[in-house]
This record gives sequence, structure tokens and C-alpha cells, in this order.
Amino acid sequence: MRSNLGCLRYLIILFTVPAALAQVPDGFELLQITSDAHYDSTARLNECGQLVFAKRIGHSWADTEVILYDNGVLSRITVNDDRDVLPDINNNGVMTWCRGIEGAGATQIIVYEDGVETLVAENPVAATGPTINNQEHLGWTEWWGTGCEDSDADIALRRNHRVRMVSDGTNTNQAAALNNVGMCTWTDYDFCPEPWESRVWYYDNGVARVISQDWMHQPQVPTINDSGTIVWMATDISEGELWIWRDGVTERLTDWGSNPRINNRGDIVMRRSYEGLRGPHVWLYRDGEFLQITDGPNKHWVPDINDHGEIVLRMDYTAQSTDILFMRRIRTGEFDFDGDFDLVDHREWTACLDGPDFLARHRVDPTDTLCDCRFLDLDHDNDVDLKDFSGFQNTFSKP
Repeated sequence: MRSNLGCLRYLIILFTVPAALAQVPDGFELLQITSDAHYDSTARLNECGQLVFAKRIGHSWADTEVILYDNGVLSRITVNDDRDVLPDINNNGVMTWCRGIEGAGATQIIVYEDGVETLVAENPVAATGPTINNQEHLGWTEWWGTGCEDSDADIALRRNHRVRMVSDGTNTNQAAALNNVGMCTWTDYDFCPEPWESRVWYYDNGVARVISQDWMHQPQVPTINDSGTIVWMATDISEGELWIWRDGVTERLTDWGSNPRINNRGDIVMRRSYEGLRGPHVWLYRDGEFLQITDGPNKHWVPDINDHGEIVLRMDYTAQSTDILFMRRIRTGEFDFDGDFDLVDHREWTACLDGPDFLARHRVDPTDTLCDCRFLDLDHDNDVDLKDFSGFQNTFSKP
């Protein structure tokens, strides 16, 4: 099934978030991109600085719609009476999400490309947690309604329009993560024993195997980058710990952290919890250092990170009221962020110049984006023109 949907766009006012005790890295700024009483879900981020999340528009959870943020512009992607949640986006602007059909008891997996929705899967019990890579491979969880607490579920992997189950058909297999070279990882939960148990799986070239250790307590929610490095959390009495698996060797990264996400540089964002009313907060592991990104009385968690080091996260005031924060690169006129303004940057400027009103002329769906050229849009008006170039000329330092 395919359908055309229009996008509703509106410019937003960005608020700089006070740093307090946070350690926002040099060259970045932490901005609040939503500010309302509605519920915003976990957001996902791509290399073009586009992020997607679900927002509850009305009073009912059925009024949950997919929202795209791109270079200061929020666009409402879905407009319907169903529940659209858990969106993801790849570097080409192709999106996927989960849709609950009101009154039908079914769940669908949707792909959105070039302004067109395509239904790729439907499950009468549930299909959840879709993710998409740059090859447009999809992974998600298919629930069967059997087993302990009706929790049996498998990982579905869709490649070249063909779907196969890559898990073994037992227990609760969920939280799939894909990289861009064909690898997949997920968690296998067994809810029959008390306390429940879990394992982390790794899939490559048609072979699936367990990579977590039996003595680990409840290993779960793995994340993977294109080199095949996998990070997951395991729980202990007070707080999670993070384990990293690379080249077949497993090491503990930290004894304080949960819900990790890794990029291709090896940077890892995570949540860290605190006693009392403070937190949890988002931390970044980069170049051997741990940096606290957020602070304050509100909850900050479920982060994502791209290869530019930009981070998106959710800030919770209450269980029903949340906003999205974005730690983005400050625009200085550099394209490669190597510490100078030279001919390499100038060459990219000439390639990115598009004239005024790029947004009005081109932006019709998520595949039309400035992408990396956004770093040269110095005045944040959604084009790269002579006004931006004049700012670059003032900073040009050497040939």
C-alpha cells in the first residue's frame, strides 16, 4: 500500500540551554528545539543533522504523529487518526516508523521516501522498534503473542524487499540495531525465570551468535557501528554498566551507564542515573574522556549521536510533558572542522552555494536537505548564499 502525504512545515525559535555543571564540548551548543506541553518521544539523528521523533498532538495517544527537524525547521510528516511512533531516519532522508491502527488491533511498519508512504509489514499482535540503515535495510520486532507472558518475538530483517527472521524463534527478541555494512545486533530476553535473563546477539553473513557472557546480569540494548564494534548495558544492584565488544574481545567500558549509542568515530553517548531527585543525565565518552552533557532537575536521556559528534536527547518534565534537545556544531565557516579556514573549506563553499530561498524552492520532503552544507549556512536561513560567503571571507586564514 502506498499513499501520498503532504508535509506541514513551520520555523521554530531555538533556545540555548544553560550549561550549569554540564561539559558541552568546545565547538558545540546545546539547543532546545521543542517547547510545549505535548509529549515528545525518543528522537533519532542522521549525518545530515536531521532528526525525527513522535509527538502527541492531542489528548489521546492515537493523536501521535511523526515530526522531522531539519536545520531549524519542524515538519509534521504524518496527519491521520492512527498512532505513529518510534521513527528512524537514514542519511538519505528515508524514514521508517511503527503505526498502530486504531480499532483494528494491528501494527504496521511504514517506510517514507520521496513524500510517499509504503507499508512493508503488518502484524495482528504487534510489530515494533523499526530501524533503517543507509542501504534501506530494515530491522524490527515481530510479536507472536505466545510464550511466557505472551512475550515471544523475533527480529525481522528486510533486505532488497525480502523479509527473513534472523532470531531463533524462542524468547523475546527485540531492540534491533543495524550498521551500514550488513551487520545486526539485538537482545534476547527470557521472561520465564525470576529474575528474567537476557543475551546479546550478533548477526553477520547469515550467521547469528551470542556475544555476551553467561555471567553478565541482564545484558541488553546493544548498539553497533560500521566497524562492527558493539556496546551494550548490563544491570547490577544500583546502576547499569557498559560493555564494549570489538574484534571478538569484550571489555568493560564503565560501571556507571545505560542505554548507549555509538558512532563511527567510537564516541558513545549514554544515560547516567543519580540518587534522589536529580537526573538521569546524558554523558558522552569521547577520546578517552567522559563528559557530562546535561544537568539540572529534569530527566535527560535516550540520546542518539552522529559522526559529527552531534547529539539529540529527550528532556522530561513529567511523564506526560517532554521536549527535545539538540547538541549541534556551532557554525564558524569551517566545513571540515580541522581548526582553520583554508582552500579545502573554500572548495566546499563553491560546491554548496545554492542561492537564496533554497527551502522554498527545494524542500518538499526529507530527501531534500542541505545536509553537510548546513555547516556553511552561517545565518541559519536554510540556504548557502553570498551573505554566508561574506562571513566566510572575513575568517579565511590561509591557502
